[in-house]
Amino acid sequence: MKLRISCIIFFAMWASLLYGDNISISGIDTSGMIFDGKISLYLNITDEQGMTRKGMTPQELDILESIDNQDFTEREISFWSEGINEDKGINFELLIDNSGSMYDTVNGVQTDLYEETRIFSAISAIKTLINSMQGSKDKAGVALFNTYYKELVEISSNRNLVVESMQMIEEPGKDESFTELNAAVYSAAQNLSNVRGRKIIIVLSDGENYPYSVVRKEDSPQFGSLLYSTEDMINQLKFNSATLYAVNFGFRRDPSLEKVAIATGGYLYEAETEEDLKMIYNNIRERVLSEYYLEFNTDTEYSDRKFVKAQIKDNSQPSGTVYYFSGNLFGTPSAGFNWLYLLVIPFVLVLFIMLAIQKLSAPAEKAELEVTDYSGATQVFGLNESKTVIGNSDNDDITIVTEKTVEDNNATIIFDEKKSVYTLVSDKEVLVNNNPVKTRVLDPDDVLNINGATIIFNDKEE
Repeated sequence: MKLRISCIIFFAMWASLLYGDNISISGIDTSGMIFDGKISLYLNITDEQGMTRKGMTPQELDILESIDNQDFTEREISFWSEGINEDKGINFELLIDNSGSMYDTVNGVQTDLYEETRIFSAISAIKTLINSMQGSKDKAGVALFNTYYKELVEISSNRNLVVESMQMIEEPGKDESFTELNAAVYSAAQNLSNVRGRKIIIVLSDGENYPYSVVRKEDSPQFGSLLYSTEDMINQLKFNSATLYAVNFGFRRDPSLEKVAIATGGYLYEAETEEDLKMIYNNIRERVLSEYYLEFNTDTEYSDRKFVKAQIKDNSQPSGTVYYFSGNLFGTPSAGFNWLYLLVIPFVLVLFIMLAIQKLSAPAEKAELEVTDYSGATQVFGLNESKTVIGNSDNDDITIVTEKTVEDNNATIIFDEKKSVYTLVSDKEVLVNNNPVKTRVLDPDDVLNINGATIIFNDKEE
């Protein structure tokens, strides 16, 4: 067992040597480019044995940049830090395959024992990872994917929510057993657009991308006819400055996942047991914690994308070249950046403030529920509070008279004012669009079935 696990970790170390000798660019952040022209890099620097090199200084490195991936110019390092991720924390988005095959054993055999399933091992490994973050500034969120992509918990410092959300993971139905792997990675990267700092997505899957629309020859219920390519995933990850680490926990590996991981500074790991998973998750976190961080100033020469590589001065082998999306402030090609463009910003801000004031002064149109009970009577209820309880008690906000044959259930609709979304939460399963759920972000025209009543959700803001 120990030998096999060691081989998995050794592969990751060997890969770092293969893709850039003993230095690799593991992350790139362009969020500071628009304001001060700064580009941020995260570096993994290891010795010949694959161990992290401590005490490196910026004087030992060359940072090289190019607009055509051919002629490179050296850039001056303006800021340098070792261990910055320990000081500031890491943002982890934990993406879990919840397709039907995840409820087989690790050997791919059907089982009725939950403790023998791949999903049980995946949940156990994630709980171990969360426990390892105690005392740190790390943040974590979790999302599932099968036919649907579903965010259970958004990234926050309340990591206990991730552990609690594991109880909400249930085996999918027949129509939910597809594997929208590419769409899930793309969606997870897109959801990180407002997250600042080091961003890591760890995706665990036991198979290949298996999209609903390709297999069924009809539009996916969530993604329609959209199919996300390898380049789509890479571009979205780079656009949001996120690194993908992938964990294959089955016999069939997706052919594009390794390319996406390496292109964004991550790796693909292979796991065969629960202990493998725990070791891998820990290795990923330790690897990110050991990164060096630096900043340099890019030039103002226009290019849709620019290329960067790092090199230790006494080493002839540079890191692999990575690219980031460039362009100027307004996306129009020019010979150089014209600082007069910044004069437009105050006018944009004034316009934004005026629109915000106008929106605040206007009466808010809240969402409403159109409720039809089992007798056929229909009523409309406005969702005017941050929390609306639906049940059969007179104390509930919306009281539904039930048939004797219907099991009583309470459900709550919570309004998130910051995100302007309504979320259904229930201790027991309720039907939303004929799919049993315990929690769900509601979309306009969603049809709920609670205590035998048919409820249509109408969002006035849509």
